[in-house]
Amino acid sequence: MDLAFDDELSGLRDTGRHLGHALVEDSVSSRDRRAGWDPSLFVSLASRGVPGTAIPAAFGGGGAGPLAAVALWEGLGEGSGDPGLALSLAAHGGLCGVPIAVLGSRRQRDEFLPGIADGERVAAVALAESTGGAPGVRATRTRGGWRLDGVLPDVINAPVASTLLLTAATDGGRRTAFLLDRATPGLSVRGVEPVVLRTCPFGSVELAGCEVGVGSVLGTPGAATADLVPLLAALDRTLVAAPWLGVLRRLAERAVELAGAPRLARSQSVRLAVVDLCTCAELAGDLLYRAAWELGEMTEAPRQHAAAAKLFLADALPAATRLVAELAGAEPDPVVTRLHRDWPAFVASAGGTETLRAAVAHPLLALTPGGGGS
Repeated sequence: MDLAFDDELSGLRDTGRHLGHALVEDSVSSRDRRAGWDPSLFVSLASRGVPGTAIPAAFGGGGAGPLAAVALWEGLGEGSGDPGLALSLAAHGGLCGVPIAVLGSRRQRDEFLPGIADGERVAAVALAESTGGAPGVRATRTRGGWRLDGVLPDVINAPVASTLLLTAATDGGRRTAFLLDRATPGLSVRGVEPVVLRTCPFGSVELAGCEVGVGSVLGTPGAATADLVPLLAALDRTLVAAPWLGVLRRLAERAVELAGAPRLARSQSVRLAVVDLCTCAELAGDLLYRAAWELGEMTEAPRQHAAAAKLFLADALPAATRLVAELAGAEPDPVVTRLHRDWPAFVASAGGTETLRAAVAHPLLALTPGGGGS
Protein backbone atom coordinates (compact mmCIF):
# COMPACT_ATOMS: atom_id res chain seq x y z
CA MET A 1 0.00 0.00 0.00
CA ASP A 2 1.56 3.29 -1.14
CA LEU A 3 0.01 6.31 0.54
CA ALA A 4 2.62 8.86 -0.51
CA PHE A 5 0.95 12.26 -0.88
CA ASP A 6 1.81 12.76 -4.54
CA ASP A 7 1.70 15.87 -6.70
CA GLU A 8 -1.80 15.07 -7.97
CA LEU A 9 -3.30 14.96 -4.48
CA SER A 10 -1.35 18.05 -3.44
CA GLY A 11 -2.67 19.84 -6.52
CA LEU A 12 -6.25 18.86 -5.73
CA ARG A 13 -5.90 20.05 -2.16
CA ASP A 14 -4.42 23.33 -3.41
CA THR A 15 -7.30 23.68 -5.88
CA GLY A 16 -9.86 23.20 -3.12
CA ARG A 17 -8.03 25.65 -0.88
CA HIS A 18 -7.91 28.25 -3.66
CA LEU A 19 -11.63 27.87 -4.45
CA GLY A 20 -12.47 28.19 -0.79
CA HIS A 21 -10.46 31.39 -0.46
CA ALA A 22 -11.60 32.92 -3.76
CA LEU A 23 -15.29 32.02 -3.85
CA VAL A 24 -16.50 31.18 -0.36
CA GLU A 25 -14.51 32.78 2.46
CA ASP A 26 -15.60 36.41 2.04
CA SER A 27 -19.32 35.62 2.28
CA VAL A 28 -19.27 33.07 5.12
CA SER A 29 -20.01 35.55 7.91
CA SER A 30 -22.97 37.15 6.16
CA ARG A 31 -24.47 33.82 5.11
CA ASP A 32 -23.97 32.49 8.61
CA ARG A 33 -25.71 35.48 10.24
CA ARG A 34 -28.83 35.09 8.13
CA ALA A 35 -28.65 31.29 7.74
CA GLY A 36 -28.64 32.07 4.04
CA TRP A 37 -28.44 29.82 1.02
CA ASP A 38 -26.69 31.19 -2.07
CA PRO A 39 -27.70 29.15 -5.14
CA SER A 40 -25.29 31.04 -7.40
CA LEU A 41 -22.37 30.11 -5.13
CA PHE A 42 -23.45 26.46 -5.18
CA VAL A 43 -23.65 26.45 -8.98
CA SER A 44 -20.34 28.31 -9.25
CA LEU A 45 -18.60 25.63 -7.19
CA ALA A 46 -20.36 22.94 -9.21
CA SER A 47 -19.12 24.48 -12.45
CA ARG A 48 -15.60 24.01 -11.10
CA GLY A 49 -16.26 20.37 -10.36
CA VAL A 50 -16.42 20.44 -6.54
CA PRO A 51 -19.64 18.57 -5.66
CA GLY A 52 -19.41 16.31 -8.71
CA THR A 53 -15.78 15.34 -8.27
CA ALA A 54 -16.61 11.73 -7.30
CA ILE A 55 -19.37 11.27 -9.91
CA PRO A 56 -18.33 9.26 -13.00
CA ALA A 57 -17.13 11.34 -15.93
CA ALA A 58 -19.66 9.64 -18.23
CA PHE A 59 -22.40 11.51 -16.35
CA GLY A 60 -20.70 14.89 -16.18
CA GLY A 61 -18.67 14.41 -13.01
CA GLY A 62 -14.98 14.47 -12.31
CA GLY A 63 -14.59 10.70 -12.15
CA ALA A 64 -12.32 10.96 -9.11
CA GLY A 65 -11.92 8.19 -6.56
CA PRO A 66 -12.41 8.71 -2.81
CA LEU A 67 -8.74 9.61 -2.23
CA ALA A 68 -8.81 12.44 -4.77
CA ALA A 69 -12.22 13.65 -3.56
CA VAL A 70 -10.96 13.79 0.03
CA ALA A 71 -7.98 15.90 -1.08
CA LEU A 72 -10.19 18.40 -2.91
CA TRP A 73 -12.75 18.70 -0.11
CA GLU A 74 -10.07 18.93 2.55
CA GLY A 75 -8.66 21.93 0.72
CA LEU A 76 -12.11 23.48 0.40
CA GLY A 77 -12.68 23.19 4.15
CA GLU A 78 -9.32 24.75 4.91
CA GLY A 79 -9.64 27.58 2.41
CA SER A 80 -13.25 28.50 3.10
CA GLY A 81 -13.58 27.95 6.85
CA ASP A 82 -17.19 27.05 6.02
CA PRO A 83 -18.02 23.49 7.11
CA GLY A 84 -21.75 24.16 6.68
CA LEU A 85 -21.50 24.78 2.95
CA ALA A 86 -19.00 21.92 2.67
CA LEU A 87 -21.55 19.58 4.31
CA SER A 88 -24.20 20.70 1.83
CA LEU A 89 -21.87 20.01 -1.11
CA ALA A 90 -20.67 16.66 0.24
CA ALA A 91 -24.18 15.43 1.02
CA HIS A 92 -25.31 16.45 -2.47
CA GLY A 93 -22.45 14.99 -4.52
CA GLY A 94 -21.10 12.38 -2.12
CA LEU A 95 -23.92 10.91 -0.04
CA CYS A 96 -26.45 11.17 -2.88
CA GLY A 97 -24.45 11.22 -6.12
CA VAL A 98 -22.06 8.36 -5.35
CA PRO A 99 -24.77 5.87 -4.23
CA ILE A 100 -26.74 6.59 -7.41
CA ALA A 101 -23.60 5.93 -9.45
CA VAL A 102 -22.91 2.69 -7.56
CA LEU A 103 -26.42 1.27 -7.03
CA GLY A 104 -28.63 3.06 -9.54
CA SER A 105 -30.09 1.68 -12.73
CA ARG A 106 -28.95 3.11 -16.04
CA ARG A 107 -32.14 5.14 -16.21
CA GLN A 108 -31.57 6.57 -12.73
CA ARG A 109 -27.96 7.44 -13.48
CA ASP A 110 -28.95 9.14 -16.73
CA GLU A 111 -31.80 11.02 -15.05
CA PHE A 112 -30.15 12.20 -11.85
CA LEU A 113 -26.37 12.30 -12.11
CA PRO A 114 -25.82 15.02 -14.77
CA GLY A 115 -27.96 17.48 -12.81
CA ILE A 116 -26.23 16.60 -9.55
CA ALA A 117 -22.80 16.98 -11.17
CA ASP A 118 -23.53 20.45 -12.57
CA GLY A 119 -25.42 21.66 -9.49
CA GLU A 120 -28.74 22.20 -11.25
CA ARG A 121 -30.45 19.34 -9.38
CA VAL A 122 -29.71 19.72 -5.67
CA ALA A 123 -29.91 16.42 -3.79
CA ALA A 124 -30.93 15.91 -0.15
CA VAL A 125 -30.33 13.17 2.40
CA ALA A 126 -30.73 12.72 6.15
CA LEU A 127 -27.25 12.15 7.58
CA ALA A 128 -28.79 9.70 10.06
CA GLU A 129 -29.32 7.31 7.12
CA SER A 130 -25.69 6.24 7.48
CA THR A 131 -26.20 4.86 11.00
CA GLY A 132 -28.54 2.02 10.04
CA GLY A 133 -30.98 3.00 12.80
CA ALA A 134 -34.74 2.62 12.52
CA PRO A 135 -36.00 4.59 9.51
CA GLY A 136 -38.66 7.22 10.00
CA VAL A 137 -40.58 6.18 6.91
CA ARG A 138 -42.70 3.10 6.22
CA ALA A 139 -43.12 1.77 2.68
CA THR A 140 -46.15 -0.35 1.82
CA ARG A 141 -46.46 -2.22 -1.46
CA THR A 142 -49.23 -1.15 -3.83
CA ARG A 143 -50.36 -2.48 -7.16
CA GLY A 144 -48.17 0.02 -9.03
CA GLY A 145 -45.24 0.34 -6.63
CA TRP A 146 -45.08 1.72 -3.09
CA ARG A 147 -46.84 4.07 -0.69
CA LEU A 148 -44.54 6.01 1.66
CA ASP A 149 -45.59 7.47 5.01
CA GLY A 150 -43.53 9.09 7.75
CA VAL A 151 -41.40 12.05 8.74
CA LEU A 152 -37.65 12.61 8.29
CA PRO A 153 -36.11 15.35 10.46
CA ASP A 154 -32.74 17.03 9.90
CA VAL A 155 -32.55 16.43 6.16
CA ILE A 156 -29.53 18.15 4.62
CA ASN A 157 -30.46 20.41 1.65
CA ALA A 158 -34.18 19.63 2.01
CA PRO A 159 -35.43 23.24 1.55
CA VAL A 160 -33.53 23.69 -1.75
CA ALA A 161 -33.46 20.14 -3.11
CA SER A 162 -35.23 18.68 -6.12
CA THR A 163 -34.13 15.09 -5.36
CA LEU A 164 -34.35 13.16 -2.08
CA LEU A 165 -32.57 9.93 -1.15
CA LEU A 166 -34.13 8.02 1.74
CA THR A 167 -34.65 4.56 3.14
CA ALA A 168 -37.91 3.12 4.42
CA ALA A 169 -38.94 0.06 6.42
CA THR A 170 -40.55 -2.49 4.10
CA ASP A 171 -41.60 -6.13 4.24
CA GLY A 172 -40.39 -8.17 7.20
CA GLY A 173 -38.54 -5.25 8.79
CA ARG A 174 -36.15 -4.93 5.87
CA ARG A 175 -35.08 -1.56 4.49
CA THR A 176 -35.46 -0.28 0.93
CA ALA A 177 -33.87 2.82 -0.61
CA PHE A 178 -35.86 5.29 -2.70
CA LEU A 179 -35.10 8.25 -4.95
CA LEU A 180 -37.90 10.81 -4.91
CA ASP A 181 -38.58 13.94 -6.89
CA ARG A 182 -39.47 17.03 -4.83
CA ALA A 183 -42.71 17.39 -6.81
CA THR A 184 -44.00 13.91 -5.87
CA PRO A 185 -47.59 14.23 -4.56
CA GLY A 186 -47.74 13.66 -0.82
CA LEU A 187 -44.20 14.92 -0.21
CA SER A 188 -43.83 18.18 1.71
CA VAL A 189 -40.80 20.01 3.09
CA ARG A 190 -40.55 22.37 6.02
CA GLY A 191 -37.38 24.41 6.27
CA VAL A 192 -35.85 25.06 9.69
CA GLU A 193 -33.32 27.68 10.74
CA PRO A 194 -30.32 25.75 12.02
CA VAL A 195 -28.62 26.66 15.27
CA VAL A 196 -25.26 25.31 14.05
CA LEU A 197 -23.79 24.86 10.56
CA ARG A 198 -26.02 27.76 9.56
CA THR A 199 -24.69 27.93 5.99
CA CYS A 200 -26.13 24.47 5.29
CA PRO A 201 -29.89 24.31 4.56
CA PHE A 202 -31.80 21.88 6.77
CA GLY A 203 -35.44 20.84 6.84
CA SER A 204 -37.89 18.12 7.71
CA VAL A 205 -39.59 16.00 5.07
CA GLU A 206 -43.09 14.60 5.53
CA LEU A 207 -44.47 11.80 3.38
CA ALA A 208 -48.24 11.30 3.61
CA GLY A 209 -49.66 8.66 1.29
CA CYS A 210 -46.83 9.35 -1.14
CA GLU A 211 -47.28 7.02 -4.14
CA VAL A 212 -44.17 6.09 -6.14
CA GLY A 213 -43.48 3.53 -8.85
CA VAL A 214 -41.05 0.63 -8.79
CA GLY A 215 -38.59 2.78 -10.73
CA SER A 216 -38.08 4.92 -7.62
CA VAL A 217 -36.32 2.09 -5.79
CA LEU A 218 -32.53 2.51 -5.62
CA GLY A 219 -30.85 -0.87 -5.78
CA THR A 220 -32.67 -4.07 -4.77
CA PRO A 221 -35.85 -3.86 -2.69
CA GLY A 222 -35.15 -4.88 0.90
CA ALA A 223 -31.37 -4.71 0.47
CA ALA A 224 -30.58 -1.17 1.66
CA THR A 225 -29.21 -2.34 5.02
CA ALA A 226 -26.60 -4.47 3.28
CA ASP A 227 -25.90 -2.27 0.23
CA LEU A 228 -26.67 1.40 0.83
CA VAL A 229 -26.19 1.94 4.58
CA PRO A 230 -22.55 0.68 4.73
CA LEU A 231 -21.71 2.78 1.67
CA LEU A 232 -23.24 5.90 3.25
CA ALA A 233 -21.34 5.24 6.48
CA ALA A 234 -18.04 4.92 4.60
CA LEU A 235 -18.71 8.10 2.61
CA ASP A 236 -19.71 10.00 5.74
CA ARG A 237 -16.48 8.97 7.48
CA THR A 238 -14.26 9.98 4.54
CA LEU A 239 -15.75 12.46 2.05
CA VAL A 240 -18.00 14.27 4.53
CA ALA A 241 -15.22 14.32 7.14
CA ALA A 242 -12.64 15.72 4.71
CA PRO A 243 -13.61 19.43 5.03
CA TRP A 244 -13.27 19.09 8.79
CA LEU A 245 -9.71 17.85 8.32
CA GLY A 246 -9.15 21.06 6.39
CA VAL A 247 -10.70 23.01 9.27
CA LEU A 248 -8.35 21.28 11.72
CA ARG A 249 -5.34 22.22 9.56
CA ARG A 250 -6.59 25.81 9.42
CA LEU A 251 -6.83 25.87 13.21
CA ALA A 252 -3.31 24.46 13.50
CA GLU A 253 -1.95 27.15 11.18
CA ARG A 254 -3.75 29.83 13.15
CA ALA A 255 -2.34 28.48 16.40
CA VAL A 256 1.19 28.65 15.00
CA GLU A 257 0.60 32.24 13.89
CA LEU A 258 -0.82 33.33 17.26
CA ALA A 259 1.89 31.53 19.24
CA GLY A 260 4.52 33.65 17.49
CA ALA A 261 3.32 36.79 19.27
CA PRO A 262 5.85 38.20 21.79
CA ARG A 263 3.56 37.59 24.77
CA LEU A 264 3.28 33.87 23.94
CA ALA A 265 6.44 32.87 22.11
CA ARG A 266 8.48 32.26 25.28
CA SER A 267 5.87 30.06 26.92
CA GLN A 268 6.88 26.41 27.03
CA SER A 269 3.28 25.29 27.62
CA VAL A 270 2.11 27.23 24.56
CA ARG A 271 4.81 25.71 22.38
CA LEU A 272 3.94 22.20 23.54
CA ALA A 273 0.22 22.73 22.99
CA VAL A 274 0.81 24.01 19.45
CA VAL A 275 3.09 21.07 18.65
CA ASP A 276 0.42 18.68 19.93
CA LEU A 277 -2.22 20.33 17.73
CA CYS A 278 -0.04 20.20 14.61
CA THR A 279 0.75 16.55 15.32
CA CYS A 280 -2.95 15.76 15.71
CA ALA A 281 -3.67 17.38 12.35
CA GLU A 282 -1.01 15.25 10.64
CA LEU A 283 -2.23 12.06 12.31
CA ALA A 284 -5.85 12.84 11.41
CA GLY A 285 -4.78 13.30 7.80
CA ASP A 286 -2.92 9.98 7.76
CA LEU A 287 -5.93 8.13 9.16
CA LEU A 288 -8.44 9.77 6.82
CA TYR A 289 -6.37 9.28 3.68
CA ARG A 290 -5.77 5.63 4.57
CA ALA A 291 -9.52 5.09 4.94
CA ALA A 292 -10.20 6.87 1.64
CA TRP A 293 -7.56 4.78 -0.14
CA GLU A 294 -9.13 1.59 1.20
CA LEU A 295 -12.58 2.72 0.11
CA GLY A 296 -11.34 3.25 -3.43
CA GLU A 297 -9.01 0.27 -3.79
CA MET A 298 -10.51 -2.59 -1.81
CA THR A 299 -13.60 -4.64 -2.61
CA GLU A 300 -14.60 -4.60 1.05
CA ALA A 301 -12.78 -1.86 2.94
CA PRO A 302 -12.34 -2.40 6.70
CA ARG A 303 -15.10 -0.36 8.32
CA GLN A 304 -13.17 0.26 11.51
CA HIS A 305 -10.44 2.30 9.78
CA ALA A 306 -12.89 4.92 8.46
CA ALA A 307 -14.63 5.01 11.83
CA ALA A 308 -11.29 5.44 13.62
CA ALA A 309 -10.37 8.31 11.29
CA LYS A 310 -13.57 10.21 12.02
CA LEU A 311 -13.36 9.40 15.73
CA PHE A 312 -9.81 10.78 15.95
CA LEU A 313 -10.83 13.90 14.04
CA ALA A 314 -13.90 14.39 16.24
CA ASP A 315 -11.74 14.18 19.37
CA ALA A 316 -9.14 16.61 17.99
CA LEU A 317 -11.49 19.43 16.97
CA PRO A 318 -12.69 20.51 20.46
CA ALA A 319 -9.15 20.84 21.79
CA ALA A 320 -8.08 22.71 18.65
CA THR A 321 -10.84 25.32 18.86
CA ARG A 322 -10.27 25.83 22.59
CA LEU A 323 -6.52 26.29 22.14
CA VAL A 324 -6.87 28.83 19.34
CA ALA A 325 -9.55 30.72 21.28
CA GLU A 326 -7.25 30.88 24.33
CA LEU A 327 -4.30 32.05 22.23
CA ALA A 328 -6.43 34.75 20.58
CA GLY A 329 -7.23 36.21 23.99
CA ALA A 330 -9.44 39.28 24.25
CA GLU A 331 -9.93 39.61 20.49
CA PRO A 332 -11.46 36.29 19.40
CA ASP A 333 -11.20 35.29 15.78
CA PRO A 334 -14.75 35.19 14.29
CA VAL A 335 -13.84 32.12 12.24
CA VAL A 336 -12.68 30.28 15.37
CA THR A 337 -15.80 31.37 17.24
CA ARG A 338 -17.97 29.95 14.49
CA LEU A 339 -16.02 26.69 14.35
CA HIS A 340 -16.19 26.34 18.13
CA ARG A 341 -19.97 26.57 17.84
CA ASP A 342 -20.18 24.11 14.93
CA TRP A 343 -17.80 21.27 15.81
CA PRO A 344 -20.30 19.50 18.13
CA ALA A 345 -22.55 18.97 15.10
CA PHE A 346 -19.76 17.07 13.36
CA VAL A 347 -19.06 15.01 16.46
CA ALA A 348 -22.76 14.16 16.90
CA SER A 349 -23.49 13.43 13.24
CA ALA A 350 -24.27 9.92 12.02
CA GLY A 351 -24.64 8.48 15.50
CA GLY A 352 -21.87 10.33 17.33
CA THR A 353 -18.75 8.94 18.91
CA GLU A 354 -20.60 6.01 20.51
CA THR A 355 -21.44 4.64 17.06
CA LEU A 356 -17.87 5.25 15.86
CA ARG A 357 -16.36 3.52 18.89
CA ALA A 358 -18.66 0.56 18.37
CA ALA A 359 -17.56 0.31 14.73
CA VAL A 360 -13.92 0.28 15.82
CA ALA A 361 -14.44 -2.07 18.77
CA HIS A 362 -16.45 -4.79 17.06
CA PRO A 363 -13.71 -6.21 14.81
CA LEU A 364 -11.15 -5.84 17.58
CA LEU A 365 -13.26 -7.80 20.05
CA ALA A 366 -14.14 -10.38 17.40
CA LEU A 367 -10.42 -11.10 17.00
CA THR A 368 -9.72 -11.31 20.70
CA PRO A 369 -9.80 -14.82 22.17
CA GLY A 370 -12.71 -15.02 24.57
CA GLY A 371 -13.72 -11.47 23.65
CA GLY A 372 -17.29 -12.31 22.79
CA GLY A 373 -17.19 -11.48 19.10
CA SER A 374 -20.83 -12.29 18.65
